[in-house]
Amino acid sequence: MRRYYGLVRFGNLGSVLGWQMADSAFFRPELFQFLRQLRRHNDRDWFAKNKARYHEAVPEPALLFIGSFGPHLAKISPFFVADPRPARGSLFQI
Repeated sequence: MRRYYGLVRFGNLGSVLGWQMADSAFFRPELFQFLRQLRRHNDRDWFAKNKARYHEAVPEPALLFIGSFGPHLAKISPFFVADPRPARGSLFQI
C-alpha cells in the first residue's frame, strides 16, 4: 500500500533515491478539507472567519515539510533551496 507524504505520492521513489521517509504525513486531512472549502467559499469574509483554521492547517505543516525536505533537495542540486522561514522563505501565503 502506498502512503501519501506531503503532496506527493512517493511509492518507491524514496528507496530508489536513498531517502528515508517520515513516519507520518506532514499534511493532515484538515488541510485538504480547508482547501476544498476555500475553493467553494473563495471570498474575504469566509477567509477572515476561518483564518485560525488556515494558520493551523496550512503554514505550520507546510513549513515542517519544507524544513524536512530541504536536505534531500540540496542533494539533488545546490540551486534548489528549501527555506523554512515563515516570512521570505519557500512558502508563499494565500
